Amino acid sequence: MTPGTPVELNFIEAGPQDAPALIFVHGLGDSSLIWKPWMDAYAPTWRVIAPDLRGHGDSPRPSSYDLTDMVADLEALIDRLNLAPAVIVAHSMGAMITYLLAERRPDQVRALLLEEPPPPLPADPPRDEGQRPDRDLTYDWNIQAPFSHHRNHPDPAWLPGLRFITCPVLILRGTQSHINRTQVEAMTAELPQSHLTELDAGHDLHTETPEAFTHHLAHFLQTQSSTAAVPET
Repeated sequence: MTPGTPVELNFIEAGPQDAPALIFVHGLGDSSLIWKPWMDAYAPTWRVIAPDLRGHGDSPRPSSYDLTDMVADLEALIDRLNLAPAVIVAHSMGAMITYLLAERRPDQVRALLLEEPPPPLPADPPRDEGQRPDRDLTYDWNIQAPFSHHRNHPDPAWLPGLRFITCPVLILRGTQSHINRTQVEAMTAELPQSHLTELDAGHDLHTETPEAFTHHLAHFLQTQSSTAAVPET
């Protein structure tokens, strides 16, 4: 995977500077603010960072939204803030960006929780970018076309590249998700230290079933830190 040209991402931060790094990465159409409740909960014992991906929130809206560019943005942020190795929690498109980052820079990643990750396989059924809504958006609609292209025509190297991610990986999938279950299972099988858990929800587990999501997140973080006390709520 050839890295793109990074932009400097806006981010919000909480917690002590010298604590272990915990990064929350949002999905398409969201922003760093969706993670605020979890940031507040974990800030006492973690250095918590939530960036706005390019084209979202207060981050730049450049001309390119190739996934390799978005991976490069996150990679540069981790290097700039000296966050490696970080635990990363990511949703949907953010999860895809995150596991591609872990393929490229395993040294930056301590553990991954991937919420509803799009697998690096041709989307089944194919992804349709749809029509732009007739209202103001909080993100750049121009992201839709390149993301749909990557979902429908992923780089063939991305699936076998998962084998280079040797850190612990928890995948959370909704039983009512539009993401193909067989493909998620195939993705899980490629990851050396992975576990797949399903929750009774759709695509946005953190909002549809927040208690269950928080429970699994808390348990996962507890296994990654023998010193940080992780809250259950």
